[in-house]
Amino acid sequence: SVYDAVAQKELRLLKWQDSANPNCVHLHAFTDSSQLTTKWLLVKRVLHFDPPIKRRKIDVSTTGVSLAFYLPTGENDNEQPDKQYVYAYLPTRKFGFKFVVQGDWDVPANRQDIFNNNEFNLALRKAIPDLGMEALEHFKRLPSPRPERPYFWIDWWLRCLPLDNEVEDLFALPARQLRMSAMGTPCIP
Repeated sequence: SVYDAVAQKELRLLKWQDSANPNCVHLHAFTDSSQLTTKWLLVKRVLHFDPPIKRRKIDVSTTGVSLAFYLPTGENDNEQPDKQYVYAYLPTRKFGFKFVVQGDWDVPANRQDIFNNNEFNLALRKAIPDLGMEALEHFKRLPSPRPERPYFWIDWWLRCLPLDNEVEDLFALPARQLRMSAMGTPCIP
């Protein structure tokens, strides 16, 4: 459980994988008086560095990067994805992505940013465009929540793509690379 200082109540969290699709996870958050369940599509990559890369004077040869895309229920045609935090295990800040980015980023002591010109962070960010395109392949296989909209999930994935100048700092380049990859890829199966 987690204590929500703003709401001043204890929040209990449960996570479980969807048996039909192992890339989908359900998060169930509840208090004594309310509950909320959300579903997310998760793509992960383990990165191997040979030779190892220095991170805070330590050689690192393996780490991981993950992207998580919120999956709406499909009830609202006008729903747009929200900007999400970039995590270094704990949230840092929102850089403009409409999906969660999780990595072992090198961050300053206040955890409100990610170092821009750090060799380790530059190596981690290279995984984002490929993971975003891998997510598209998973979206293509998800059953539509709306039979009359067979391409519902592809439309949602396209809505999650960052537009020009939406993503800041360290992540502007991988956001642009993801958009360019999407332009050159058939999205409709």
